[in-house]
Amino acid sequence: MLLASAGAALAAAAPAKTKMGVATTSYMLKGIETLAFLDYCHAMGAGGIQAAIRGADPAVIRARAEQHGMWVEAFLSLPKGPPVVEGFEKSLLAAKAAGATVARIAMLGGRRYETFDTAESFRQFADRSWQSLTLAEPIARKHRFYLAIENHKDWRVPEMLDMLKRISSEYVGVLVDTGNSISLLEDPMAVVEAYAPYAMATHIKDMAVEEYPDGFLLSEVNLGDGFLDIPKVIQPAQDPSSIFPWR
Repeated sequence: MLLASAGAALAAAAPAKTKMGVATTSYMLKGIETLAFLDYCHAMGAGGIQAAIRGADPAVIRARAEQHGMWVEAFLSLPKGPPVVEGFEKSLLAAKAAGATVARIAMLGGRRYETFDTAESFRQFADRSWQSLTLAEPIARKHRFYLAIENHKDWRVPEMLDMLKRISSEYVGVLVDTGNSISLLEDPMAVVEAYAPYAMATHIKDMAVEEYPDGFLLSEVNLGDGFLDIPKVIQPAQDPSSIFPWR
């Protein structure tokens, strides 16, 4: 794979680093081995990665991250029911062994406005999501591992906050995506401010919009090229250690 070979070739490079990291979703990569992605991002000067833990032994990934001075966040899939709880715990432990202390989780793989045709179908999804979260939370609490729910074009702010208050766990919070909730017609700064007290991870995006006969077009663009006030969005997080004490 091109990325793997590039990472191997550049792994020895030591450019100036940023505290920000890179997620595999930035490249729309599926199946990329974590170690190769870690080396590649190190060569680019990233401070960390967010990725599924796969390929190399998690202990090797952790050692390489420590060698690079990088942090690791994981991707985890919530258990869909009691029969797969054991598999979820195994994946969580692999993430922890790789050096991660927090994982991004998402309850809907698609988009709310494309996936559901009726209010009842959304209600059923909400019930299933709650069941999955209540299965995962005791495992996260047991292993002192944090689960960050992404606002993945599924929950609006009141719905997400209600779920967080109901679960009432220090190990369940939010991955604040600065662009996703615009598609649900929520003000992006209002979203950031609402989720900030629960933030455990972030996806920093700038966004652009354009009029369209059936609504509007929404796209991620290079930071600074969109309409979001990125300095205002990230200002409270200039010192990540102050809000992410588990790092």
